[in-house]
Parts: sequence; C-alpha cells; structure tokens
Amino acid sequence: MSVSISIETITPKWAKEEMQRQEEKLLEGVYRQRKLNASTVKRYAADMKMGHWCLNNQGIGYDDNENLIDGRHRLWAVVEAGVPVKMLVMRGLENIEDSKGFQFRTQDTIDFGRARTIPNQLQIDGVKNSVTVAAMVRCMGIIAVYPSKVKVGMLQSKQIVELMKESIEKTIETIGIQSRGIPSGGLSAIALYHDLKPRKAFEYLRDFRDMSNLPLGSPVIALRRYLGGVRQNYGWEGQRSLICATLHSLLRYDQNDNSVTHLRGNNVIGLDWIHKVLPARMKQIQQIVGFEEKE
Repeated sequence: MSVSISIETITPKWAKEEMQRQEEKLLEGVYRQRKLNASTVKRYAADMKMGHWCLNNQGIGYDDNENLIDGRHRLWAVVEAGVPVKMLVMRGLENIEDSKGFQFRTQDTIDFGRARTIPNQLQIDGVKNSVTVAAMVRCMGIIAVYPSKVKVGMLQSKQIVELMKESIEKTIETIGIQSRGIPSGGLSAIALYHDLKPRKAFEYLRDFRDMSNLPLGSPVIALRRYLGGVRQNYGWEGQRSLICATLHSLLRYDQNDNSVTHLRGNNVIGLDWIHKVLPARMKQIQQIVGFEEKE
C-alpha cells in the first residue's frame, strides 16, 4: 500500500464512527495505543469550539493496516467539540526493517521529539520572564475554575497573557523577578488583584518587597511568614493552598485589616472573594479554558 497524504475536513459524525471502529480494534488486540487522556481531549475540544484549531503539519496517521497510530486524542476532541475541523491525514505508513534486520513500527517514531513548552512559545512571542508568566496563567486558570481542575494549554495561555498583559507585567516589574520571594501561584493572585485595584496592588507588592514600617498584624507579614513555613509544592493542591493564602492576605489588606496573626491556605476565603469582586474577569478566563459551569 502506498502512502497517501491529504487535507480533509473531519466531521464529528465521521470522527465518532471512525473512533468506534478503532476502539473495537484496540479491544480486540489488533494493535495497541497509549491510554486516552480525558483532559487532553477536553483541551483540544475547547480550542476547536472557539475556532482556534488551525491546520498544521500535525494531523492523523494510519499504518498500512488502517490502524490509527496517531491522532486518537484529536479525533475524540472533534466528537466532543461537535464542530468540523481540517486536518492533515496520512495513510499507508509502513513498518520498517533496517539493514541489520531490526524491525520497528512507524508508531515507534511518533511523539518522541522535544516538545515545545508553553514558556518556549511565550518566549518566541516576545514575552519576558516566560517561565514565570506561564506558571502564573496556569494558576489563574486554577483560580477561575475552582473547585474544578483545569489544564491550561498553549493557546489558552497566550489568550490569558493577552487578557492580563498589563497586570502581569506590572506585578513582576514591581516585585522584581530575582528577589520577589513569591511563587507563581501567589503572583497570579496579586496580578488579578492588580486588575481590580492597581494602586493598592502596587502598595502591597512594595510592602512585601521592602518589609518596612509594617504593623505586626499586617497581612503582608502574615504572607511572608506563611511562605517561610511551607515547602515548595507545585502540584495542584499545593498551588491551590498557596493561592488561597495569598488571596486571604490580599482580602485583609484590601480591608485595611492589620490584625492578621496567620493565614490559612486550605480554605476558599480568598477564592470566594476574588470571584465576587472580579466576576467578569473570572468569566473571561473560564471561557478561554473552555470551562462550563454545571447547573
């Protein structure tokens, strides 16, 4: 069978029928695939529904036995999104035997390259401090969709950066990227606060940076104490706790409350508050990441 290459419009109906056929082959052991990742399917589907899925050199691929060896997540995403998309389709990819008789499949060569990370892409786009900014927008996604979990992808990150550009830049600029002392989860919360009250956010960051002439019950001191007592944890729960503590500190700062002895990072005091005072911004971020609130 010769290799064919085409650009095709993949409809939800065709994708569903094709995936049912392929899943049956997988169950029968005709060929094998890695486990389907539901969050990846949802992320791809969100891009498709928003019209952000564009034709590129990555599509779907079949071997010479019509087994789908690349594109399983993409096709299930078309089904979930319910919209047609154009994709590059390659059929008839053959298994290979080298000069020494070693046999390997085309599938063995797929998805083993060096992946382009979100910080990489933001850097290409000219975003300064791209590693920190990428982590910040991921945490903004956590804040916006709480208590659900979300994975912010490449396109979603770029959109959130565009939406929050000024607040992100001002937050990093004020605290100083080298000496900030606040992890990305905390910075994301402060950037959102900056969106609400720029002057107040500047004062908060300045107080945290300088730590001068602050009353003992200052929520800024409380956050510094909290950060000094927790281990760095970049998992979802660790980030959520840090975000909650930072938002709790910002809420008390917003209320000019200087009687804070400690902060709690395992509750939603600050999350409830930021959703209440920034409902439109929260909704925008939810829409970007494809989050749909359950009735």
